[in-house]
Amino acid sequence: FSCLPHCWKMWKSQQGGDTTNQGELPQDVFGSAPWIAASSRFIDWLLMLPTTSFWSTMADRDDIRNWLDDVAAWIPRPYEIDRLRALDVEGDVLSSLRLLKGSFLALFFRLAVFDRVRDVSLNAAEWLKRSRPILPLSRFARWLAPFAPPHDAKNKRNRTMFAKCLQLQSNVDGDRSSEDMITLEGKHIEELSDLKKDIDRLSSAWNSARGVKRASIAEIILQFLEGAVDWLYSSISFYRVAEVAKLRCRPAKMAPEVASMVEHFSSFLTTDNLQEIAMHLCDYPIRKVFRLRTQLEQFGVELVHDLLSSANPDKRAAIVTDLLVSERFVYILNDRYSLEQIIAKGTLTQKENVKKILESVQMKQEKATLADISRLGLVKNLGSLSSMPRGVAVAVDEVMAIFPHLSTHYIHACIRHVGYDATEAIDMIVSERVPGWLRRLEGRSDIGGGKGGKKEKKWFEKMEETTSAVRPPITFDHEDCDLLAVVQSSSSPSSSSIE
Repeated sequence: FSCLPHCWKMWKSQQGGDTTNQGELPQDVFGSAPWIAASSRFIDWLLMLPTTSFWSTMADRDDIRNWLDDVAAWIPRPYEIDRLRALDVEGDVLSSLRLLKGSFLALFFRLAVFDRVRDVSLNAAEWLKRSRPILPLSRFARWLAPFAPPHDAKNKRNRTMFAKCLQLQSNVDGDRSSEDMITLEGKHIEELSDLKKDIDRLSSAWNSARGVKRASIAEIILQFLEGAVDWLYSSISFYRVAEVAKLRCRPAKMAPEVASMVEHFSSFLTTDNLQEIAMHLCDYPIRKVFRLRTQLEQFGVELVHDLLSSANPDKRAAIVTDLLVSERFVYILNDRYSLEQIIAKGTLTQKENVKKILESVQMKQEKATLADISRLGLVKNLGSLSSMPRGVAVAVDEVMAIFPHLSTHYIHACIRHVGYDATEAIDMIVSERVPGWLRRLEGRSDIGGGKGGKKEKKWFEKMEETTSAVRPPITFDHEDCDLLAVVQSSSSPSSSSIE
């Protein structure tokens, strides 16, 4: 972060006043309001520069570009519910953050869109010659992440706006792939390979370390986990925008690497290891580490599904076959998106082979998941109204009033899966978003018996005797982000031209 003092000196010299001089990015959200306000003012100052000064400053000052990279990485993503809750506690920090996002977005469009009014001294060819070295495709992908949440359908308009910018930056006609896109994909594959090697080193160091050394390794593991989740989230945003821009990718190479990395990381992040990691961190962020592990798998599945959807239908079966080595990942992917439908245009032999392997993987993973929740004591007293806290019992009664044919064991498990929210549990059951391992619980329950039966009781007692496997996934919602609202709230003088 050595670039920051230069930015603040420049800002001070232009303003002739005092500005909070932060030597580095805030490490947490508390006390970050001065840094956010100063950053917004500095970006606004950049936007107010004349055309010649603006382009020369952005082209010549590596420190400013690197600092903007850090700002883009620091801005909280919609899935970072821990940081967003903390920001919400800090009074006006959320409103200041909204201004920072608006200013940064205005700067993004200033670099990514040719504006004839602002750049009167440049034609389109000269502008492209200046902007592409400043905003290459790799930086475009990093700066896109805070503004293009990939999870809600209403952001299709946002993706269309960014796709036009991406087409212009890549200088692409029609649906022809650019060399920049191929280069970026190669870089992404290298990053995934390097991350797997780093995970192996961390796993070895974690298993051999003790005491204070293990606490320091826990911090590194948490940083790697946060980085991997952010990488997947950013990649989803970018590749969905690239699809709208008709930039073709190579899913046959990318998808297996993503699946392998997620499987590799998840196999290390067992329930026991996650609890140990949280215990060695100063604030014991147990919910955060489990959320990140869940989002690692969730975002990985979404990215691979997007890559499969963009592939030629005749080649999807071959890609799915390459994915089958990552059993846990394939199980989650098939549970959310039916792989048999995805490879519908494959050969008969391919479809039969995939079907057999999926049946074996499903049986193995569901058995392992149920064994683990039993080992963790999550099956004990499951469905027993007398042993439930009052709030949980009320939630179970509320759900049972809607679904009287389901057993208390199954409803209790569903409510616990969504954080004891009865409304969310009802929505999950109605919309058929129940995970596969939970549906297996329903199959073991007696139909029509609200209190369960002897077969059900014996099965749960048997499950308590099994051991090992992995923790079941936990579902979290994502906050929406409307691009137009962000632009309108920007304090930047150029925000009106963007609209």
